[in-house]
Amino acid sequence: LLIDITTTFAVISWKKEAYRIMIADKIKNARTIKKLTQEQVAEDLNVSRQTISNWENGKSLPDIVSIIRMSELYDLRVLLKVTVRYCLKVQLSCLPA
Repeated sequence: LLIDITTTFAVISWKKEAYRIMIADKIKNARTIKKLTQEQVAEDLNVSRQTISNWENGKSLPDIVSIIRMSELYDLRVLLKVTVRYCLKVQLSCLPA
């Protein structure tokens, strides 16, 4: 039973990391395709440039409001879909209380 629980937690942890990396890549790729700087996006989203960097490097995730705004800014429904799926299945903390 202990091995099963340990394996389950390892799989959950791996899935969270995989989603985090996928979301970070989509955020960075969308910005570079639109030829925007981190500073420009930060200003549009009303966050710091460091926050954008953290999102793009997978150090943190944007909240759901920022995700929606980025999806609109980048015209990227895939970002919204993948990130909301992550929030609902893996980590609910990115949804507002």
